[in-house]
Amino acid sequence: MNKLVAVSPRLSADLDSDMWFVITAVCLAASVIIEVLSSFEDEDDDVLENMQEAILGFENSASHVRCAAVIFKLATGQNYFHIGERFGIGSSTVQEMMYNVVLAINRELGGRFMLWPRGQAMKRVSKKFYRKCGLPNIQGAIEGTQIRVRAPKKDTSQYFNRKQFHSLLMQAVCDPDGVFLDISCRMPGHTNDKRVLRRSKFLQKVEMGEILSGPEMVINGGYKLKPYVLGDAGYNASDWLVMPYSLNPHSTSLQHLFSERQIRGRICIEQAFGVLKPRWQSLTVGITSLIQWAAKIVKACCVLHNLLVKCRVESLGRVSDNMEIPPKFSSGSNRLHLGDSGYDVRNQLCEFLALN
Repeated sequence: MNKLVAVSPRLSADLDSDMWFVITAVCLAASVIIEVLSSFEDEDDDVLENMQEAILGFENSASHVRCAAVIFKLATGQNYFHIGERFGIGSSTVQEMMYNVVLAINRELGGRFMLWPRGQAMKRVSKKFYRKCGLPNIQGAIEGTQIRVRAPKKDTSQYFNRKQFHSLLMQAVCDPDGVFLDISCRMPGHTNDKRVLRRSKFLQKVEMGEILSGPEMVINGGYKLKPYVLGDAGYNASDWLVMPYSLNPHSTSLQHLFSERQIRGRICIEQAFGVLKPRWQSLTVGITSLIQWAAKIVKACCVLHNLLVKCRVESLGRVSDNMEIPPKFSSGSNRLHLGDSGYDVRNQLCEFLALN
């Protein structure tokens, strides 16, 4: 990385080691992103050129400083005036560059660092989940989290959530390493998880068969298990979204075991949020941009989060080595379910645990 912008000692002194890594290693200068991208053998040169042009415009140190200021804004959540003063540029310049950089990150990096796994990548995700929790054919974990925003002038009460602040409710699906596969952050914070899911493009993709449609896995001597995601009790059960049991004194030991395994697999999404928000503190301090820009800023932070995870090969948890590799995928594509209900899928997974 040969084009890092010089930063004053007073700037670096305020950052802890992890935050300093973010500012320095991700894109203290926009060229850092360019160099990270160029390290991928199959990277399209057009993507690099587009990213370079969108963020920098031209090669000079002033452009690098401006990009660094934007990343600093995302990472710290400080106001534009404070950031402009620290970097020696006008606050209006920082705000203008904010939109340019965010759009460039989403357009040029989003399709590479936030996408649903296919083919061999899908099988790797499933195997990692299996080693983590012992349940087969999982493709992700889904959950919602509140993202603090400035109160909009219109429909203000709809954005005031049960935690007593204004927010957007972000829905996210991640893999076992905490890489975000899909996010939706358009609905007001007063909304619940079920409604966000109903309105999301993620559900549209599922219903159209673009994701979670295969390959199926044969378990329990003949049941064809579709890929699915793990969710909590805030969602409705379906054949592609599996929840834990609502345990009570009459619950069986197998139901307890299943719920423990389900939670063990699902915890990666909570851990991903636990990494995302402290690292990109604008999501915690609050997004001060207009509400129509908030979702774009959230996505940019998630894309940069994914870039960091993949480049550092970070995993959110240790993978157990004492679990066997799951059954082989079936080659057929015909669906043969014992039932379409998510409860039937959950019962089949319980039986799978009993047999294995």
